[in-house]
Amino acid sequence: MLLIPLKRGKLQQSTQTKSFTLFRLSAILLFVLWGNLAYSQKSIPAAKHAISLSAYAPLGDFSNTHFLGTGLSYSGGDRKTGLLRIKHLGWNYEGGFNYYFGGRETVSGYNYHYRNYSFLFALAGLIYRIKKVTAGAYIGPGLGIYYGNKELNLTIHTTLSYRLNKEYDLSVGLFSMQEKKAERLWSGFVRVSRYF
Repeated sequence: MLLIPLKRGKLQQSTQTKSFTLFRLSAILLFVLWGNLAYSQKSIPAAKHAISLSAYAPLGDFSNTHFLGTGLSYSGGDRKTGLLRIKHLGWNYEGGFNYYFGGRETVSGYNYHYRNYSFLFALAGLIYRIKKVTAGAYIGPGLGIYYGNKELNLTIHTTLSYRLNKEYDLSVGLFSMQEKKAERLWSGFVRVSRYF
């Protein structure tokens, strides 16, 4: 089980709050810019499948123990729109594997290395697509593996994607995992997806 201590110093809290606020402002700015682009671009035909490669940056307390992550996932593409007779609303599913690299710190003169953290997930959620821009929100179960221990997680994933062409898109988003009796872990990501 990956447990993050709940107590933090004022300086550490301030730095983490500023970095998380900066990430939120960047995401809002990207959403506005990509939203404007969506109305000025032609639609690209939907695809049935997508394979994605992601780079994760742990946020908040998670960044104290792990410094970088990578992930590989499969999703059902972006063809399922027209949900509830709303033209741009649809649903999608995604499954994948994330791997977070453990960081190092010195405690009382001793070097300590946090172990790497593996995470499997299966999610389903809603997407809203306008031409080349897709926003999505997903939820589902996950399995965290740390020090050989396996723990079920509640996983939440939000994403904002821009379709570069018929085969590729670029996404940014937030990925969140929470084990029972542990603090929620957050990471931001950048993702490249290949549609087929």
